[in-house]
Amino acid sequence: MVPMFLFIMGFCTLVPGSYALHLSKPVLQGPSHAPEKSIIEYFCEVPDKPENLTILYELFTENNKDRPTGEYTSTHSEKANFPLKTKLSYEGPIVCKASGFNNSDIVPAYSNSIDFRIFYPVSEAIISSPEELWEGQDLILVCNITAGTHVSYNWRINNVAVGVPYDRTVNTLTIKNVAVHDAGNYTCEASNRFNETETFTSQSNAKDIVVKEYLSKPEISFSIVKDETITAQVTCQSFKGTPPINFTLYNDSVVLSRETTDSLKHTFSVAISLNQYMGTVHCHVSNEGNEAQSQPLRLEVVSVGGAVTMRREVDMASNFQVVGLKLFCKVDRGTLPQYYWYFNGNRLDERGTFYAVAWPDHSLLLLSVSPESSGVYHCEAGNKFENTSIVRSVKLPISKDELNRVPTKVVVTIFTCFSLLVAAVTACCFYGVIYRRRLSSSEYILDEAATEMDRLHEGDAETDSMTSDECNEVEEEDYLEDEDVVIEAKMDDSDQSYVESVEELISIVQELLKSTEPEKDSTSEP
Repeated sequence: MVPMFLFIMGFCTLVPGSYALHLSKPVLQGPSHAPEKSIIEYFCEVPDKPENLTILYELFTENNKDRPTGEYTSTHSEKANFPLKTKLSYEGPIVCKASGFNNSDIVPAYSNSIDFRIFYPVSEAIISSPEELWEGQDLILVCNITAGTHVSYNWRINNVAVGVPYDRTVNTLTIKNVAVHDAGNYTCEASNRFNETETFTSQSNAKDIVVKEYLSKPEISFSIVKDETITAQVTCQSFKGTPPINFTLYNDSVVLSRETTDSLKHTFSVAISLNQYMGTVHCHVSNEGNEAQSQPLRLEVVSVGGAVTMRREVDMASNFQVVGLKLFCKVDRGTLPQYYWYFNGNRLDERGTFYAVAWPDHSLLLLSVSPESSGVYHCEAGNKFENTSIVRSVKLPISKDELNRVPTKVVVTIFTCFSLLVAAVTACCFYGVIYRRRLSSSEYILDEAATEMDRLHEGDAETDSMTSDECNEVEEEDYLEDEDVVIEAKMDDSDQSYVESVEELISIVQELLKSTEPEKDSTSEP
């Protein structure tokens, strides 16, 4: 019993009991921001403080929670006063603690915190970053300042706000997988505000960022120039890439020529002979970033020759009238053919009132069908690099009336098909009539035979000379045979008349076909 009592008394001395005094929550007042190394004051007070009670006030900062920044002992009802000279270590929440001075029966109380910030004007912003990088890399720009607190950053490229999203409270701008359009002059603007009334700003100098391009796969082509000799102008071209660019032309594995240039295109001159295979060439390009190679190109120039053919396609309106023509010209052989069009023996320019020459080699002629365009057309093919080898197509007459006239063969075919259709319908009608007559005759004969059989059976019933079943079966078979004979005879007559009717129908159809057959033209179609 005694130990339990001692335990309870000890517990009551260590833990404040119900008789402990609870202070009201202190009220902390003071600035939320101030310049560095300035003098500021914080005030702390416990509302409704009991009289004749000495209270210890302590001020704590975020960076020093175990050691108070200031202390104040209040013996009367005055507020606690904490004068401070600001420094960066004071930034963060500031809290006031109120407790009994040398009195453990008073439970400590804490005020709300004030988020205090040290203000220092921003100055001397400058950008640090690489000046050159290759497309696909990450661009990282850093805006450094010599002084300033609680700074926000704005980035611009070529005096326009940067389009990529970024955090304005961070002094770094990152652009992933840069492309050529990300190159330009970058500037950063650092700023901060004091007391929501005064703004300080520092803008950096422009930083020129260059984004280099990798070379694309080059394309290779050639043209022919004929002076005293024939040379192939082999052109190698990439469509993107940062110069300088190294061009190399190979014939199979042999280097024909090398050149370094700031252009994306370069042309090599190679001497060739007509109608002779000169090998397979390709070009190789490279810059500081990468290298690429073109497809192989067969270097052979065949002179035009062989037959020249013309092909046409018609354009029809909604009323099925021909309103336009496409004439195509094609020569059997030739590496670089050039085509020329003639109308009534006169060479056509690239465009006229009723025509237009299309495609790079001029192998297509577009015509508007009209009386003005009616005439004789032909095309000629020659080498693009000379005018000595010319081959000509056959002449093609074109007339608006002829294009919109229905051919005689089509008329004959349509009329013949219509006549055959009429004949077939007529034959079906005749056959239907004859078949119905034959069917009616057969039904009449069967009715007559049935009546006759009924009459014979009635006569047999009156006589008693034949009583056995076998005799009755014999007589029935005889009667049935007689009936079959009668029906067969009548059917023969009907079949004979049917055959005669069919033969007569065939002769009528043949006469109809002869009378509807059109006469053949004595002259052929032009």
